[in-house]
Amino acid sequence: MSIIAAKSNRSNLSVWVALVLLFIGTLGAYQVVGLNQALLFLVGGALGMTLYHASFGFTSSWRVFIKEQRGRGLRAQMIMLALAVLLFFPALGAGELFGHPVEGFVSPLSTSVVIGAFIFGIGMQLGGGCASGTLYTVGGGSARMLVTLLFFCLGSLIATTHLDWWFNLPHLAPISIVSSLGVVPALMVSFALFALIAAITIIFEKKRHGTLEVEPKPQDIGFKRFLRGPWPLIWGGILLTLLNFATLSLAGRPWGVTSALAVWAAKIASSVGVDVASWAYWQQPANAKALSESLWFDITSMMNFGIMLGALLAASLAGKFAPNFHIAKRSLIAAVIGGLLLGYGARLAYGCNIGAYFSGIASGSLHGWLWLIFAFIGNALGVKLRPIFFPDERPEAEVHAHGAHQRTGEIAHPKDGEVEHGMLGTQFHPHKGRKTQQTHSHGGQRRHAAKTGIGALRHKERQAEYREGQRDDARKIQRDGLGVMRFLHGDGGKKESQRGNQHVYPEYPAPVR
Repeated sequence: MSIIAAKSNRSNLSVWVALVLLFIGTLGAYQVVGLNQALLFLVGGALGMTLYHASFGFTSSWRVFIKEQRGRGLRAQMIMLALAVLLFFPALGAGELFGHPVEGFVSPLSTSVVIGAFIFGIGMQLGGGCASGTLYTVGGGSARMLVTLLFFCLGSLIATTHLDWWFNLPHLAPISIVSSLGVVPALMVSFALFALIAAITIIFEKKRHGTLEVEPKPQDIGFKRFLRGPWPLIWGGILLTLLNFATLSLAGRPWGVTSALAVWAAKIASSVGVDVASWAYWQQPANAKALSESLWFDITSMMNFGIMLGALLAASLAGKFAPNFHIAKRSLIAAVIGGLLLGYGARLAYGCNIGAYFSGIASGSLHGWLWLIFAFIGNALGVKLRPIFFPDERPEAEVHAHGAHQRTGEIAHPKDGEVEHGMLGTQFHPHKGRKTQQTHSHGGQRRHAAKTGIGALRHKERQAEYREGQRDDARKIQRDGLGVMRFLHGDGGKKESQRGNQHVYPEYPAPVR
């Protein structure tokens, strides 16, 4: 993700812009639709602030685990889901919440979910974000993610041209474990699965690193930290769950994201003469209504607008709103491809990381678990494909960067000029495209430097092994010599050993007796 994190004079202005737009949106939603719509818009704003300040990226947490076996982000997701089912299942089992009818997102177990989730997973890593991640990073000032969002919408529209064909592929009926098992058994099964996934991340992380990753200490504390961030991941997970539950209460269904993106693209296509309304997907009653009505009436659209404005406010309060429009060509291509895959996959899979994964599992739908499995597989492939578009993530480049770090004592960042909202918080890379010791401007120079770095590291390893062998030989000779001297001279052996120590170099100390 690419948000420039340097403090900017624009941040003060953008704070007021965000506040004014949030006020106008709230007032407009209230006047045009009603109180519930205004509150849902504000819930969207709170979601945007939470996502930004907690850096709660589904994409980054999965990538970190796949590449480095660091599972702090995944464990935070399991805690989030555990709290979600604890709140959602009783309400869904009763069919109402605070006297209002509610229903979850329960979709079929289908071939389209398998393929769609897999495609979406690849798009997450190439595009640089999931559905919610794309929205909050756009609000935070990322020009690259704006490209991802535009093609996300286009991919969603393309999928609607023949979505009925996908939905007619082999599938099973929707299954809700809340309805099938009951509230309490469904909770127990869900808790067991969350605990199992968390335990697996702990095992892998300890095996790779020895210890679990610790939350970075914040620079600010108290109310200042609340305004400026960053927030702990656990805070983020808890707040996202509570806000999703608020959405269930106000809208009668959980939080979703991607249906609105298809509506936006369809409205734009209709405005330029494309007969979108004749397509089967847009003839379904709910979709036809969304296409014909103003966006003021579309709950998902209003919440998405709120997410972007909330992220804008959060970035501005943190002094980090400073859009950067310099996008590398390969990164731009990845954003286009990733956006198309995200949009297309989301429509096939009945949702994204929010609608299918978060809200689907919170609804007790088995399709949410099916989505998780195949989206994770897609993410694994996406991580393998990223070096094609991000050369600094190639293994040889990482080895060379590590060698440069050892020589200079400086941190070699994979992509200068970008902020990565991952599990370690916000990292600022100030000078994108700058020539450094770690990165050369031409591909041939980069490969040559990488090979040189690898050769240097291997040479150092051989030198270390040779020195260790010399050290062992010196210690053995010294022990044998001291033993002979003690035997021949008796008490004088102590003096001789002291004199002998003078001939042992400090880096090869005499063994302790």
